[in-house]
Amino acid sequence: MILLAACGGAGPQSIGNSPPPTGGGGTGGGTGHTFVDPTEAKSYTAVGSSHSYQNRIQDPGDVLRDISGNQVLDGNGNTTDQLALLLDADSKVINYKGKEADDIVVQLAAGPELKIARYSSISLQAVGLQRWYGGRFATREYGGRFGYQQALSEGQKIGVELDARRTESQISDAYSGWQLGANATYEHLVSKSMIASASLFVRRDLLNADGFSSFNFGINIGIGGELPLGLNTGVAASVSRSTYDAPLLLYSSDERQDWLGFARAYVGSRKLKFLGFSPSIDNNYSRVDSNHVLYEMSRHRVNFKFARYF
Repeated sequence: MILLAACGGAGPQSIGNSPPPTGGGGTGGGTGHTFVDPTEAKSYTAVGSSHSYQNRIQDPGDVLRDISGNQVLDGNGNTTDQLALLLDADSKVINYKGKEADDIVVQLAAGPELKIARYSSISLQAVGLQRWYGGRFATREYGGRFGYQQALSEGQKIGVELDARRTESQISDAYSGWQLGANATYEHLVSKSMIASASLFVRRDLLNADGFSSFNFGINIGIGGELPLGLNTGVAASVSRSTYDAPLLLYSSDERQDWLGFARAYVGSRKLKFLGFSPSIDNNYSRVDSNHVLYEMSRHRVNFKFARYF
């Protein structure tokens, strides 16, 4: 399946000047306020759009889907009945007016999947990611990902994934270090074409600067699938908690603590086509509540996409 998407906001948006996620942070040089190296509370107003490209080779028979209703079992380039090749290529481009907030991410993952029993398999992938932020090369990540899938009974499946990678920031060495993550997912076939899922996740960022090192954990829930008339639809929600190892004394003497929430509803049609592409729309809401006012955020975004299915 190849997805081509063009997403646009609904007019100007106000975005906080807090440093971007790991690896896209400030220079730490103390040379004055910039978007990526903030020294004062400030907001930027931007009109922009988001474009994404995903390329996944998938086995048409796979029905495992994520909380958004998208298939997440990567394509099986079967070499034998027991061994398959998993390939995953993802990219995201967020383009605001001007360059200082532009965000481009490209990630590649590849490796074997081994069927160890009739209804279970393990996989191991090498993962690489590169990010450009504000028009500058910001981050390089490399590491590995281990996965385990097990069908429990008809219509039920569990999965576990472990991820470890090294992060090298080109903007500030404070953002370099290690990222460790794990998640466990349960999926249940609600009807012939609808799947509900719930997952628990945890992530540990061990960076050179304690003020940017954090521990994050949370839960995702959702339901999605196909409706009559060729419609795909679903809803998903997530809530998580983040705590940081040390305070950023520039802003506060207290360690940062955040609550993060996210909700999404989407609908798309495979029957409607324009130049071979099918339209979809999703409505996203995200919110961050923090004990540091600088990092609080509330954003609503509507994305329009076109996808082509093979």
